[in-house]
Amino acid sequence: MNNTGKQIETLIRLAKELRLGGFLKGLENQFANEASYSGISFYKRLEELFQREVAVRKERSYQRLLKQGSLKYPLSFEQIRFTALDGVSEEELQYLMGNSWLYGVTAVNILIMGPCGVGKTSLACCLLNNIAREGDSVKFCRMCDLSVEIMTMSGNPAGLKALQDKLAKYKVLAIDDLGAEPLTTEVVSFLYGLIDSRAPVKPTIVTTQLKPSGIIAALGSNSQAEAIVDRLMKPCKTITLEGKSKRPTV
Repeated sequence: MNNTGKQIETLIRLAKELRLGGFLKGLENQFANEASYSGISFYKRLEELFQREVAVRKERSYQRLLKQGSLKYPLSFEQIRFTALDGVSEEELQYLMGNSWLYGVTAVNILIMGPCGVGKTSLACCLLNNIAREGDSVKFCRMCDLSVEIMTMSGNPAGLKALQDKLAKYKVLAIDDLGAEPLTTEVVSFLYGLIDSRAPVKPTIVTTQLKPSGIIAALGSNSQAEAIVDRLMKPCKTITLEGKSKRPTV
């Protein structure tokens, strides 16, 4: 093996040891197409390698965040369209997709209301997907599943506190179908602690078939129920969906 071959082998070995997967693929591509790259400056070639490594790491992080987020539907705004016919104006859609509700001076909660099947969950998942692409943590929770988890841990204050702290850490949390079924006082108390710990820095997305007054009634019409809705609504962007079903089909 000549010196050039040894140098190539050494570079590839070092890239593997440093776990520079994107850099390595780009390096192998450059070596395989040396004739085409021979006229490109060293600095330009190096820049391309680092850009490829950055892209690979961003994609890896994005996929990890999506998996961690447990989205019900892995949808993006490129895959599902919302229009004025669905109850979302172009201005509102731009606001949601632009993520200024999260990265602005004040974080804004998102309340998505509407009848069954109009795309509330799909819209929530699109929003979470968008945030994951920005590199921030997201979590999707069905209220019915969360309620069961809370009741299973009933009598275990330390476990409930750990669960609350875990959910409070996500940059954006989505609670799906709030108010679809009556909730116990234990679940309402947990929700109050969770929403209170997130406000006003970390926004919460809530989907529901109910209006705010209906959510209060579903939560028990007590002081904690009122406090939950009060914290969700201040500040809050409300979207009321309508029209045809957006439920994904398999």
